[in-house]
Amino acid sequence: MSGLPADSVRRRNAEIARALAAPRAAGEPPLAAIEVVPEDAGQRAEDLQLVRAMLDGGAAPADLGDVFVLVVTNFAYEVDWKDQFSFWPEMHKSLRSRAFDPRGEAEKLAVRAAFERFSERRSGV
Repeated sequence: MSGLPADSVRRRNAEIARALAAPRAAGEPPLAAIEVVPEDAGQRAEDLQLVRAMLDGGAAPADLGDVFVLVVTNFAYEVDWKDQFSFWPEMHKSLRSRAFDPRGEAEKLAVRAAFERFSERRSGV
């Protein structure tokens, strides 16, 4: 990850990390990913565009960290995630990445691994 989009990913992930750390510093329980998805539709759109640009540039979900998890979390919140037959095709339509197709088994595993890393780093949320 290099260049401006990578800098934007680092900057955005630092913002997300601060948002996740603040309640913990105050002694509150960990936040779930959905709790830090921005309320601002503009920020959600920027996050999606950033993730799409990075995926199209060859980045993997593991390279994107928390911002990838928030984009997928926001998507999952908007659709029926229990219907796996429509979930992955709909995610593909939402991401609109030319290089990352979440309908593939390896890509599904990459999404899962991104959430597992998020959970491990964020104390099980």
